[in-house]
Amino acid sequence: MGSNEFGALGIGGGADGTRSGSGSARIRIAGDDPVGEPQVVDFDRVFSDSDASEPRTVCVRTLHAGPRHVVAQLVVTRFTSDGSSPYSQTVLVGWGASRHGQLGQNGGARCVARPTRLPIHIEDDSMISCALGNQHTVVLHASGRLSALGSNKQGQIPSLSRERVCRLGCTWHGTYMQAIDGDNHVLLTTGNNAQGQLGRDYTGASASKVDATVNLPLDRALSSFVCGSEHVLAVMSSSSQEGNSVVGWGWNEHGNMGLGSLGNVAIPTQLWPREDIEAYNKYPQRVIDIWAGCATSWLLVE
Repeated sequence: MGSNEFGALGIGGGADGTRSGSGSARIRIAGDDPVGEPQVVDFDRVFSDSDASEPRTVCVRTLHAGPRHVVAQLVVTRFTSDGSSPYSQTVLVGWGASRHGQLGQNGGARCVARPTRLPIHIEDDSMISCALGNQHTVVLHASGRLSALGSNKQGQIPSLSRERVCRLGCTWHGTYMQAIDGDNHVLLTTGNNAQGQLGRDYTGASASKVDATVNLPLDRALSSFVCGSEHVLAVMSSSSQEGNSVVGWGWNEHGNMGLGSLGNVAIPTQLWPREDIEAYNKYPQRVIDIWAGCATSWLLVE
């Protein structure tokens, strides 16, 4: 549902701001106004090279949406006509903006308006995580190997030979990897740092092509993290009775850090618990989960 600019709905059209409906008519979209009517994404053409006489089921195992493109992990089960056991295949498909190669397409096409296979194979080394930036796609495999597609103009493509990475995230122009280092978890970052979103205690570098660790509090352990448009939140656990806390850093132009200011934050700063705000005493303080959106941050507390 919504705008089909850059073919983001996966139903065809999109190259000129139009939407292909179920019939031959094409409905003009005025800017980003929502279409209003749900559409069905058709995966049949992805498997057009297979035997059409064999019935199959397609299961969407995971779905990942970036600012302008989408990646889906499909499990296809085929049932043979001779009654033998069915067999399954796992593939990655994507659609949406593709000019920077984020869908593995060459030639600089503005968009891929219908699902197409990505050149990332996950049959022998399964995918455990996928993250999408504005112009890049990163996949974490079960072996710890990373696969990446798209632009590296901002240094957002990480080193692909990684071990012990357990979680993956992307901002618009950066990549973030939670990795196990001995008994500790560290957060590795690469990409644009103009708003301090790499968490390295400085800003102004337009890009960093070196995977480096975020300066997280040393007295607490990294539990999880989430990426917003160009800011990051992390849950830090403590062995004391104080419980979990939330730190954040990066772009803060719209107050998405909740610190009472609009300046960017270059080093992880505690966002919760906060004794300096009324909500600290009004609401519970135990952190359950966190989310980050486009210049917005969300905390679930209990």
